[in-house]
Amino acid sequence: MEVPYRCLVPADSVSFIIGKGGATIRQMSEMCGATLSILKDGEAPATLADKIVIIAGSTQAKDAACREVVRKLRQMQGVTDMEPGVFVIIIPQISVPVVIGTKGAQIKAIMEKSGAEINVGREAIIGMPDQPISINGTVDQVVMAVSGVNSVLQDMMDRGKLRDTDFRKVDPSAPTMAPMAPMAPAPSGGDHAVPRSQPGGPGGPGGPGGPGGYGNGTAQPMSMSGANGTNGSNGSQVPPSSGHSGGNPGNAGMGNSEEAFFSALQASGINSAELTLLLPSELLHNVLVPRGIMSEVAQRSGSRIDVGEEGPAKMLQVTLHGQMVGNAMAALLLQEKVLEFQQMH
Repeated sequence: MEVPYRCLVPADSVSFIIGKGGATIRQMSEMCGATLSILKDGEAPATLADKIVIIAGSTQAKDAACREVVRKLRQMQGVTDMEPGVFVIIIPQISVPVVIGTKGAQIKAIMEKSGAEINVGREAIIGMPDQPISINGTVDQVVMAVSGVNSVLQDMMDRGKLRDTDFRKVDPSAPTMAPMAPMAPAPSGGDHAVPRSQPGGPGGPGGPGGPGGYGNGTAQPMSMSGANGTNGSNGSQVPPSSGHSGGNPGNAGMGNSEEAFFSALQASGINSAELTLLLPSELLHNVLVPRGIMSEVAQRSGSRIDVGEEGPAKMLQVTLHGQMVGNAMAALLLQEKVLEFQQMH
């Protein structure tokens, strides 16, 4: 399968791209040899103000069609081909660590080759298993960067690391899993998501940091990190627990054994820690990522969660970064989901 290019465009520019009676988008499709489509209301989250444009076809055709879409947007905004401008694409959240690469090597290479600046969003778009990437540059730079990012996705698809379902349309009527018990917010000073700043869409991807906008000024793998309470499993705000004591995240409503466990961890005096787990790839692809559970666990535990490549027996390596207590909380929450998944199978 050829992976599609998917981009976000302002809702008020859609008519400009489609043209009267669909003439413009049809002309672009015929001229480039690609299929262009725009998701309708109901095919994307209601909270997403922008529209999603999907470009399908061969790499050459997709690049040509992407160029035309970028040019149309610039014409509407009064920006020339040689002026820098921002174009936003979306990619499956599970692919983000690979797109960024070890210590940011992959995305740095794409930026150097294209000459564009690339900023990766810190979180998934609410209601979607995808993350936004903003690309800033001239038309040629933007198209080359889009092609570079999607070539990584194509390689993952060819190697079986991505599936066609990772590019599926959003089903707003799909049932969501029952929310987990509320927990206390992460202690101050933790690794929180970069605030979103771009109006009218999923938010400005990236934020303070290095050229790639994917960390705290250092090149590191992209992650799903503790946020400010706006991205729960179903896109709703996750309330913090009001009954915690001693700074233990989430010890309200726990049994005595769990509370003693977390108290012992905190008493150990170990703060920053790293914990690696192996989770079924099917569970991640079909449940945890699409339903926003990974983001919810990250937010509630205060730990950063990195998803690695597939390992033995179709298992994915998941690494938790944060305080010992938060990592333990995240591990327990994920273990609950694994047990639920095993019971269903």
